[in-house]
Amino acid sequence: AYCYGFIQIFKTALKSMKPLLSEAETKNFGFKLAECFCNSPVKSSVIYLKGDLGSGKTTFAKGFLDGMGFLGNVTSPTYTLIEIYNTRVYDVYHIDLYRIDTRKEIIELELHEEPVSSNPFIFLIEWPERGMPDILPPDLEIMLSLGQLSNQRIPDVACNSKKLGNILNCWLK
Repeated sequence: AYCYGFIQIFKTALKSMKPLLSEAETKNFGFKLAECFCNSPVKSSVIYLKGDLGSGKTTFAKGFLDGMGFLGNVTSPTYTLIEIYNTRVYDVYHIDLYRIDTRKEIIELELHEEPVSSNPFIFLIEWPERGMPDILPPDLEIMLSLGQLSNQRIPDVACNSKKLGNILNCWLK
């Protein structure tokens, strides 16, 4: 795990990132990040969720939305491509690009620009590599890899933005 511009501050926390041993721990990993976003708001943020099928990206997103205080049902946007959740602090766009086949489809989704909204937003983008280079760059990248145990997930976090310093400090402590 690495964080540009914050290597000294977060080096210990990132090195000590532990495997997630259950679905509940993966959800809690997302929940804690969302709480930190709510406690140290930034105008907007783009988070890439990477990993193989079944690695926990949507489970992480469900926990994240729970942490944002969203009380409704959270579903995978595999077929709808984008689900928008209005929370008390942010509009969260949960995006799944797995079924995208062409660059034209990506451009039509307009993920290369910020949404028109008076509220701050967060993009949670699953399968971002399918949208490159036509989507906004990430502030944060979260890679979830399958572990050796059946429910184990290995998280790896990369920060690409200084604006998330307080959020990462809160999340990874």
